[in-house]
Amino acid sequence: MIQGFFPNLLGGYIASIVSLSSSKIGRWKITNYAQIDKYQREFEKMLTEMKAKGVEKIHLFATTPVSLSFSLGRVINHYHPEIIVYNYNNGTFDWGINLQNREIIEPVSQ
Repeated sequence: MIQGFFPNLLGGYIASIVSLSSSKIGRWKITNYAQIDKYQREFEKMLTEMKAKGVEKIHLFATTPVSLSFSLGRVINHYHPEIIVYNYNNGTFDWGINLQNREIIEPVSQ
């Protein structure tokens, strides 16, 4: 769900928060591959829609099981927007990596 676009202080526009979530939030809630497959299809659909709307860069903050993270990563293609994925560690996103050019972004937060 794309919630809208807001003016960027530097000019142009930035996208608001885009959310892909479940009503069953919590540990051990993904119990089968069908659930992962559904998220994977929705994520790919979101990426394609964002690219079609002119989105050039996505900052991805995810707190997902490793199996889901790998599955989402499998659908990212070179024609999708540039994606920066941030690492979640003990309650904070402590660094990120640009999946297009492999640049490490650190520190993200203190």
